[in-house]
Amino acid sequence: MTDRRSDDREINVPDRGADVRAVASRFWPEWDWTAAHVTHGAFHKVALHPEGLVVRVAIGRDAAARTARERGILSALSRTTVSVPLPEPLDTPAAAVAAGASLVSRVSGRPGERADASSADGFAAYGAALRSLRDVPLPRLDELPVPRAWCGGPAWPSVVADRLVPRLPTSVRAFAQDVVGFVDGSAPTDLVLVHGDFGPHNMLWDGPRLSGLVDLDHACIGDPAIDIAPLVGIHGAAAAAQICTDEELSRAMQHRASLPLQVAAAADLAGLAGLRDHALRNFSQRVAEGTVFDPAGSRPRGSSLGSR
Repeated sequence: MTDRRSDDREINVPDRGADVRAVASRFWPEWDWTAAHVTHGAFHKVALHPEGLVVRVAIGRDAAARTARERGILSALSRTTVSVPLPEPLDTPAAAVAAGASLVSRVSGRPGERADASSADGFAAYGAALRSLRDVPLPRLDELPVPRAWCGGPAWPSVVADRLVPRLPTSVRAFAQDVVGFVDGSAPTDLVLVHGDFGPHNMLWDGPRLSGLVDLDHACIGDPAIDIAPLVGIHGAAAAAQICTDEELSRAMQHRASLPLQVAAAADLAGLAGLRDHALRNFSQRVAEGTVFDPAGSRPRGSSLGSR
């Protein structure tokens, strides 16, 4: 059911991840899920089985469609060659997908620490992981969704304009529209495989070796600057400049400015009003503090957005 109410109340959507172990046991009863470690992100709850299985359960509305899209991404990637290990979709009954649940393989490794932003060696793993994605032959990935499919795809600008901008302070509304206009209209010729949420939180390590990337829900064929944008947010533009061109960095800073609006749009579409409003507050605060492009306050060069 789609609820288009414009008030500030949390939309009453069942939390399909409320008991992820129970969901896992329902659809995969051959495994004992009582010992599974449960964690969650903004849009999923996850059960990590000791024997290398992962059940992901979408939170919010349109869970079936979101789960099907995410499985489609992993299926497409499993049919090509990426030098860094990625999760693979495992046998999942249609009823599970309809309930927003999916079984995937567990990538080995442990979450790593942030790279040393002051050291070129510290950023070497980021650069290597990006190269592993950018080297994938694109014709074999024509089944991937369009950029920002997770937050509306082609409809993302209208979601922002119609459903989010009215919730922003009047002082930042025009700027929000400008940011969306740039990101939506940015179409460099060097399109690559993009992770879409590229940061230490989605990297796994075996000692000093990068052992895998996870959470590819935002993956697409798109602007390589999309994957630089989270690194700008974590380490700052000056550090991210170590592994990209000046032109990519400028675009990445503008993509970074749009990230809270992307999260807010996805949350609004999923009926998660609390997350939506938190993301909008982040955007407004960053604009007010002058950190919307870069935590250090720098602005992208050669862009009219940088003059604001």
